[in-house]
Amino acid sequence: MDFRQHALSFPGAVEMLHHGAPSFRANGKIFAQLSADESTALVKLSPFLQEWGVATYPDACVPEAGRWGQPAGPGCAGRMSPRKT
Repeated sequence: MDFRQHALSFPGAVEMLHHGAPSFRANGKIFAQLSADESTALVKLSPFLQEWGVATYPDACVPEAGRWGQPAGPGCAGRMSPRKT
């Protein structure tokens, strides 16, 4: 299953463009976004899950510059994106 299929497997998830890139929403709120070239993805995560992802998958996850631990919008606390290989 690729990232898009996984994101759309969540109940109520829909895909819409956001600043020219595919975004995934549920209940009208973005929870994930692919880069415009679809080479990386952003996922909204709590600070705890950000730290866990980077500690558990250091070769795959990196905090997004300027957003680590900062609120990214109502009900979310940050994002992380896969490292480019």
